Amino acid sequence: MIKNVESLSLLDILPANILEDERVSAAAQALDKEIQEVTKATIEVLHISRIDELPEAVVDLLAWQWHVDFYDQNLSLEKRRALVKNSIRWHMKKGTKAAVEEMVQTVFESGRVTEWFEYGGEPYHFKIDLLSAPRIVQEDLEKVVRVINSVKNTRSWLDSLGFIRESEGKQYYGIAPHLHKRYGVAQVLHAETSGNVFIGGVTTNHKANKVKQVSPVYDATNQLAIYIGIVSATHKRYKV
Repeated sequence: MIKNVESLSLLDILPANILEDERVSAAAQALDKEIQEVTKATIEVLHISRIDELPEAVVDLLAWQWHVDFYDQNLSLEKRRALVKNSIRWHMKKGTKAAVEEMVQTVFESGRVTEWFEYGGEPYHFKIDLLSAPRIVQEDLEKVVRVINSVKNTRSWLDSLGFIRESEGKQYYGIAPHLHKRYGVAQVLHAETSGNVFIGGVTTNHKANKVKQVSPVYDATNQLAIYIGIVSATHKRYKV
């Protein structure tokens, strides 16, 4: 029968000729409890592979022991575990773009680092975009800067932070066709009909729209003047 280490007894591994001695058998049984407790306790020395199982107090102690950059006890336990879990790897590549990006993504769930030569900035400058924290206050901005300063190299300078905000809304579109005909009747030998056909469209998106009459296009056969024109003017003003 196969047994695991935690439930293994000395009686299971001692030779049969030794177990015939009652004193040896009694000593083995007396040691079983102590050996099994020590065996169960050895799993506690496994930290990295068991970070997701460790209690909060142990996670905080490991953060101190491993010098985790930007460790804030106000963060959720899940994020603190992620910081501890990745700290050794981050120390190995500290000062690189990847380290800054991963740290920001761990704390704020998103973020992208753009270096100076990618947007025409000054040498050794960079910016961070796509931060999607649900609510940004002054303390959050200070936290972002502390996170970045803890892993960036000394020569690099942060130019700007960009945040994403998602909003939902409705847009309404409408068309108002208008048809107008004008007839003139005169006393002539051969009656002829002439007129103008006006066709216009107005598109509104809760903005200022203007319909303008353009030059007529004549139909030589029916002698009709057809006016078709649509002009849409949209004005937006943003204030930050």
